[in-house]
Amino acid sequence: VRTDLLARLVFTDTQTKRTRHDRAANVAHAFDAASDADGMRLWVVDDVLTTGATSRAAADALKAAGAAWVGVAAVAWTS
Repeated sequence: VRTDLLARLVFTDTQTKRTRHDRAANVAHAFDAASDADGMRLWVVDDVLTTGATSRAAADALKAAGAAWVGVAAVAWTS
C-alpha cells in the first residue's frame, strides 16, 4: 500500500446531493500525484462508488503523473 503517491489538494464539499456532472466538476482538479507514480501499475481503492467521479479524478491525476495503468476497486457501490 502506497499512501504517498496521491494527495488531495482541494477538500471539496460533500458530493451527496450533486448531479453526475456536478460531482465530476467538484473534484476535477482536487488531486495531485507524485512523480514516483511514473511507470507504475496502480489501484485506487474507494469506500463507496456512486458515479465514480472521485475515483476517476484520482486516477486521472496518477495517469498525468505517468502511471502506466490505474484500476479502481470499491468496497460498495450505489446507484
